[in-house]
Amino acid sequence: MQTNAKAWGPCLLAGWLTVFSTAVAAAYPDRPIRLVMPAPPGGTLDALMRSVGKAVGEILGQPLIMDYRPGAAGMVSLQEVAKSQPDGYTLGLALNAMVITPLVQKSGSTLDLSKDVDPISLVASGPMVLFTGPSVQEPDLKSFFDHAKTHQGDIFYGSSGVGGPGHLLTELMARQAGVHWTHVPFKGQNPQLTALLAGDVHLMVTTVSDTVMQYVASGKIKAMAVTTLEASPVVPGVPPLSSVLPGFDYSVWFGMVAAKGTPPAVAQRLQLAFAQALQQPELRASVARLGLVAKSSTQREFADTVARESALWRRTLKDMNITSE
Repeated sequence: MQTNAKAWGPCLLAGWLTVFSTAVAAAYPDRPIRLVMPAPPGGTLDALMRSVGKAVGEILGQPLIMDYRPGAAGMVSLQEVAKSQPDGYTLGLALNAMVITPLVQKSGSTLDLSKDVDPISLVASGPMVLFTGPSVQEPDLKSFFDHAKTHQGDIFYGSSGVGGPGHLLTELMARQAGVHWTHVPFKGQNPQLTALLAGDVHLMVTTVSDTVMQYVASGKIKAMAVTTLEASPVVPGVPPLSSVLPGFDYSVWFGMVAAKGTPPAVAQRLQLAFAQALQQPELRASVARLGLVAKSSTQREFADTVARESALWRRTLKDMNITSE
């Protein structure tokens, strides 16, 4: 009986690759892992990944070493991961902005988070919050939107810049509510907050921070709504936008990626390590103090999250005709 060598060839190759990948994973990791960060030291992302990285490093038996590469809304760090060796020894922190930035910039990075790196796992997610300043007298979400409908163009909102999540999400909210607000871009959350307190803008949609929540606690500003579909444990007692804008649902998320072509067994080893770490009560409490919820995922679930984000903003940006230089 004769065998067909051409038919057996692909099977033998696939089997050899599986054995090789398994052998690589068995030895992995045998040295420290570099974690490329899209933001400088000292902020929320740094605190998040120091806590998560420490727990994951203990599980893997090797430390995760922070490598700070801020710039271009995270695209500098994503480029560093994309060009690294696909061996699992370089990881990167991905976030929503890495999906949005290439869509709004006329020139710049052409990196695609869904194609140019491999997903590993989500790490954390959380709501953005609609904050209103002392110039807003309406006591609740419905009355605020009713007021905005009768004062089209007279409501000013701050953001961290054209094409950022705060800008786009506020515009998406306005479109669904049938209102028109005037955009005032700033360079970061702190200048927005200063303008909100001074009454120069009426609202801002941004992430939770200790500084902002201190002003909420003192009554100087109000947390009017969260952008997630349901109320969030991050800001207890604050209603979701979906209570007046049915179906409105948006979360900020952070996840780990590796170079394209990372051996599947290595990627799975990493995914399991993050999943195990993010179940630890102490780590979950640490993440909660940063205004986020610890959240792991499978590689497929993370890829699906990126795909949904991309579809949302491709459609929305086309409708809004928004671009940034």
